[in-house]
Amino acid sequence: MTVVHKKEGKFETVYIKNVPVVYASVQQPKKKYESEDREYTLTAFVSDEDRRILEDEVMLNKQLYKVGVDKNKKRQIKFTTEKFGEYEGLSGVTLTCPEFTKDKKKRVVSVVETVQKDGKKIGIPFKENLGNGSVCTIKLSGYRNQDELLVVSLSMIVVEKHVPYSSEGTYTDDELGFEYQVGGADDDTPAKKETDVDVFDDSDFA
Repeated sequence: MTVVHKKEGKFETVYIKNVPVVYASVQQPKKKYESEDREYTLTAFVSDEDRRILEDEVMLNKQLYKVGVDKNKKRQIKFTTEKFGEYEGLSGVTLTCPEFTKDKKKRVVSVVETVQKDGKKIGIPFKENLGNGSVCTIKLSGYRNQDELLVVSLSMIVVEKHVPYSSEGTYTDDELGFEYQVGGADDDTPAKKETDVDVFDDSDFA
């Protein structure tokens, strides 16, 4: 089962397992659109059955868009087949976590990979940026709003298959009227020390 939903008192947890992700900014937060606030974010692609569970059973407070089909508020295809053709047949959903709580406390999304140690699976910090097409298991934490929809935030990312991040490519600037090349960017994300992050055991990935 790809989607697992658990209730723990007033709070709820959703796991979306082994799904491809794009536009991941989970090691460091980035600025929100038209805002100085920052957030951790990624877009995950799920199957029709996963979408049904998230929308109808979990009642997720997030909009899902099928690649090449569903339109946004501007009546434009959200995920075009030109850009996201490899995910055709799937639906994309953007998941986020604010940099700070309402009390202005710093929030961090745990990004880990699993290893075997002493016959037990544990999670250790994953330090590299995630390229498009990386496969992850996503842990979301949330609560019900007044409409009984589940408002969620990214809590943990388990990297199942890593695609290295690269900003290489050819881009066109219509205003300047020319194409230009962008070379590969070095990963300058500050690496977390293993001692700075909790070690997670099997129960976190149940």
